[in-house]
Amino acid sequence: MTDGPVAHVLVSVWDAPYIDKFVDTALATQLSPGNIPALSAKANLIYHFYTNAESAPYLMQRTTALASHAEIVMHTFEDTVFEGETIAQHLSPYSGATFKNFLNQVSVFHLLDQIAANDPPEVLFVGDSDLLYSDGAFPIMFDALQRGKKAVVSPTVRLSLEQSQDALASALARGHGVDARTLGAMIAAFPHAAAQISYMQDGVGPAYPSQMSWPVGNGLLCRTFFPHPVAMIPNPDCRRWESTIDYDFILHCYPDPRDIEMFTDGATVTICKLSTDAYLQGQMSRAPLQLDTLADFLLSSTNEAHRPFAEQAVRYAADPDNPALDLVETESATLLADMYGYRQTLLDGLDDADPVKNLIVRSHFGPIEAYLSPQRLQRLQQSGALPGQTISP
Repeated sequence: MTDGPVAHVLVSVWDAPYIDKFVDTALATQLSPGNIPALSAKANLIYHFYTNAESAPYLMQRTTALASHAEIVMHTFEDTVFEGETIAQHLSPYSGATFKNFLNQVSVFHLLDQIAANDPPEVLFVGDSDLLYSDGAFPIMFDALQRGKKAVVSPTVRLSLEQSQDALASALARGHGVDARTLGAMIAAFPHAAAQISYMQDGVGPAYPSQMSWPVGNGLLCRTFFPHPVAMIPNPDCRRWESTIDYDFILHCYPDPRDIEMFTDGATVTICKLSTDAYLQGQMSRAPLQLDTLADFLLSSTNEAHRPFAEQAVRYAADPDNPALDLVETESATLLADMYGYRQTLLDGLDDADPVKNLIVRSHFGPIEAYLSPQRLQRLQQSGALPGQTISP
């Protein structure tokens, strides 16, 4: 390793079929000329794989192209110790999607413990085996962090693997990666069913509007309250989260929204997830768009600190400068302002002595430390400590 800044990339992946999918899609976008090869000219790059012992040799074999740009470190579940137990022992109670979610959490915790206190501070790219990156995304995010930003976040938009695989393979075969506009056009053309749940159309939208999206011709406009952290300067005093990484982890680490970058123009950085059509099938629902239920979501599920994220409209389109997107951005900003304006009407409908009202006011209007994410709220309710789940009068 030479003198200069250090950057880490973290990905959890195991079992041959998933390794093949990762290498052929997600890693292929990372290895486009403007991504990891370009980043390796700016920083000493260490790539961390979290995998099982059986998969490690095959994973190493399939990622030989990565070795010329980064030091590869294999953290096997069976041999990697975290908080006194191996990762395999931590994971033993879990299966299916819960296993993957808990692994993603433990792997980030483990790596943060290794690097968060390093001086000078190092960069962590919080990857996933199904994240696709537009060409140039890695050095652009790295430069933003070197200029003073503390984290980079992105909406969680999903591309359908089955519908997009031919277009994605064709774009990657050209050898220069997928630019931000082209990847944005794919997101609009081949949306995963979970992404379509967030569409605000014909008076209907997501029943849980954590992310709201508006199809606009061949493009898409997205607003999100809980963007996914994709890169950060680790904060040595912020190495854990209680909910999920999306809800409040970055805000606990860096409460000032000016420290957090979200690329919105559709031409600089585009990031999305690539999921099979079976993923999340039947687990999300839509509902009529009503101002009281939208405002109820704000009060019961968000903190004021999430508002600056939602106020940024992210574009996905081959032509992100399309005036039609400007119009929808203005209209969606009006809806967002109306949602926030209606909060007081909901609060006025509750008794000041109501413990639910006091709880919601502190969670929504208080500091991020007081925020009760849905997961934290559910745990408190299951313990019998809290009544009710909604604040609508």
